[in-house]
Amino acid sequence: MRPRGQASEVKRMSLMAAVLAFMPGIATGAPKVAPKVASTALCGDQLVATLVTPDRIAAVSSQSLDPTLSKVADIARTLPVMPASAEAFLWSGAEIVVGSDRGDIKTLALMERLGAKVVRMTLQNSFADSMRQLRQISTALGVGDAGEALATDAEKRLRDVTAAAPAVPVLVAYYRPDGGSSAQGTFVNEALELAGYRNLAAHLGRKGWGRLDMETLVLNPPEALVAAYFDRPGWSLRHKFTHHPVFRQVMADRPTIAVPGALIACSGWPLIDGIEFLAHARPSAGTTP
Repeated sequence: MRPRGQASEVKRMSLMAAVLAFMPGIATGAPKVAPKVASTALCGDQLVATLVTPDRIAAVSSQSLDPTLSKVADIARTLPVMPASAEAFLWSGAEIVVGSDRGDIKTLALMERLGAKVVRMTLQNSFADSMRQLRQISTALGVGDAGEALATDAEKRLRDVTAAAPAVPVLVAYYRPDGGSSAQGTFVNEALELAGYRNLAAHLGRKGWGRLDMETLVLNPPEALVAAYFDRPGWSLRHKFTHHPVFRQVMADRPTIAVPGALIACSGWPLIDGIEFLAHARPSAGTTP
């Protein structure tokens, strides 16, 4: 008698085999001119929905529908939306799956075992690396020319932004509604710097993602605040930090740039929109007491 876990795996694989019987492209390796593509999460959704024609898109994630996170929400409403599971992707006819190397490990591994092509997106914390990844993934999806055009346009737009950067950057504190911030080594920090800002957390020598506590904010007053994801509806205890009266007073006393979350949710090519937004909203340095 098989142990319960082993029996479950056998049953799962039997289900997959039954599904594959209806999918000759994966089951037999029969060549297809334009294989269908699925994405497991937001950053992949945005790339797939932008570069791949709708008839080739087998599935995107539900995150793609949220306009406070997704730049492709309007497009996503016309596409199949499915959970990030191997069963769903197989039923959708996906032969290529674009997924995160962090949150979708099991699903991606199973799809590989079943013969699908898996394209892993890794978090990139520099714009240059993001453009390299864009070119690599678009080539893997068979849309290399479109990816190259998108990357070239983003790079040109970035050059225009940096050419107009101020001699003296504006010192800002970056916050999410839960009090979270970003420092050295993050794509948000680089986006701020490229847009003509000096990030308080990085200026203080901090690294990575973390919190910027109230005491640090009060003792190191910035010239302005950059608030991200404050456009998302709802309130919870996680947002208690930014409802604190001291924080509200700091916001009232200084320019506050409310950047839409959809412009900085991913480190890939959509970030150029966020950088341009920040650059256009940038106050002059030294104008705040």
